[in-house]
Amino acid sequence: MSDDGLMREVEDDLRRERMQRLWAQYRKPFLIVVALLLVMTAGNSIYSEYQHKQAGIAMQKLDAGIALMNQKKPADAATQFAALVNDATGERRDLALLWLGRAQAEAGQADDAMVTLNDLATKPSGRNLIWRDMACLRLLSMAANAPQACAEKSDSPLQSQRMEWQAANLWSAGKNEEARSILTALSTDENATQTQRERASRLLGAIPAAGAR
Repeated sequence: MSDDGLMREVEDDLRRERMQRLWAQYRKPFLIVVALLLVMTAGNSIYSEYQHKQAGIAMQKLDAGIALMNQKKPADAATQFAALVNDATGERRDLALLWLGRAQAEAGQADDAMVTLNDLATKPSGRNLIWRDMACLRLLSMAANAPQACAEKSDSPLQSQRMEWQAANLWSAGKNEEARSILTALSTDENATQTQRERASRLLGAIPAAGAR
């Protein structure tokens, strides 16, 4: 055997011996890591399946409640939506609260509807604030005292409509300057559409300023 061949054989033996030592030293933690990865993968799969199942159940409950609304049974629908509120989380809970408030209002339970809508307006569960703003619009349309959250700036596409309703309610309550302040801000809001800014300007012109006759 040549010197080069002998050197390679020695190096291979040393490499195998080193690998065996490393395997003996790190075998247990390596197997633990592999087992944890397998458990986490299985857990994520089970959780995703559970979440998908829960979403399906929630949609079935929501559809059942909406069907009762279409059948002119708002009291029964309110019971259905209330059950969904208790079980749902995030945006599904927000949507259920919005429908619950509407069902309660149509069932003649105005006080309960205001409590429900105030809950959604002040403590939305999801990140999408459109459901909160729709609750604000319903409260304003019911001539209710909307919570402070309804006056806050947000990225919701209903921001401008909320401001218009708020100004209209203030105007009807004789608070002209407060209404004018909101409409002035809306008329110059770059995030509002041109139509919304023009409508705010027209409304602003219709509300007399303080001291005007």
